[in-house]
Amino acid sequence: MLEESKIHTSEVFKGFSSSSRKCPNMCYLLWMDTEATLEVVKCAFAQENFESTSSTPDASVSKDEDDTNIERESQNILLQGVVDTIIHIVGLENEAIHSIVVGTAESEESELWPTVNYFGYIIEFVSFFISNKRAKSSQRVLKHILKYLTSSSTPSYDDKKMPTQKEVLQLFNVVPQTDWNYDYVLHLCLDAHFHQACGRIYAARNQNLSALDSYMKDIVQPYHAFIFISKKLFQLAGDEALSFRSTVISRFAELVNLSRECAFVLFLDHFQNQIQQIFSKLPSDSRSHFLFLKTAMEVHLSGKLDFSALTGNEIVERLYFSGELEDYLQRLSNSPKFDCNLVSMIDELFEPYLKVEVF
Repeated sequence: MLEESKIHTSEVFKGFSSSSRKCPNMCYLLWMDTEATLEVVKCAFAQENFESTSSTPDASVSKDEDDTNIERESQNILLQGVVDTIIHIVGLENEAIHSIVVGTAESEESELWPTVNYFGYIIEFVSFFISNKRAKSSQRVLKHILKYLTSSSTPSYDDKKMPTQKEVLQLFNVVPQTDWNYDYVLHLCLDAHFHQACGRIYAARNQNLSALDSYMKDIVQPYHAFIFISKKLFQLAGDEALSFRSTVISRFAELVNLSRECAFVLFLDHFQNQIQQIFSKLPSDSRSHFLFLKTAMEVHLSGKLDFSALTGNEIVERLYFSGELEDYLQRLSNSPKFDCNLVSMIDELFEPYLKVEVF
């Protein structure tokens, strides 16, 4: 349709042809409506198109699955070509992004494409298929994607879209570590206050104390700090384990303030034998002491804790990180188990609040 139209003689088309030198039809579609064009392409390659239509176990199922896999692979090859074309048009393989000058013969005015918003649509499109393992890209392209996602000018997402930091974390999950320049990525994530992403990078470098510090800064989703702590307490051994345990104990008051419920579960799972050390880190006149006492009394009276407020965003979380988070949420749903005398522990916690006056 484009070839048969008058577009080929327009100044807009000539601008795209001279600037991109490749796939001018795709250029023109993107220029007409960048967001709509990318949405149409995304729908055309939607993963749902490859789901099996039959759930009945019979002899034809295996053949159907093989055919579906072949079709999926064929579609992914085609999709990779589309992604590579868009990468070329915008110049994501270069240090500087391409800006195409477009205008019309009737007007002396011209404009640059893509605009900031259109560039964002393109970056999100490429990032979406990379993070879903449908396409691959070079380190240079990843650099542009991360720079955009961590930029302070990145538009805020609506509730139906994955938060920007989650996109970065999803890329961490699928892109090999050898493709990352971790110093560069860490710098971007620190500036963007992406605490979970920073924690992931520090953990990959085995800088566990720095990772812990980063995770504890995430007050919106505090359970990630406790997931990290529990995992490391099981993984580490020897002097490294002792050092990490000592650090966790020294910061236990901060952990209680971060999430009293998760801190109490952490205590039950790993620190019941060090109860006096834990108490020594909870000053009697502190908020953390009161919160820990309150949590212990809730467990004593009801036998359970309410984590509904803490995991209100768990549906989004589970969609993208179903492994460790799923295990942790399952642990929280189980009834607390304690070896110590809970009544005695409550009495000891409550004692500083008792004031006896002698007349």
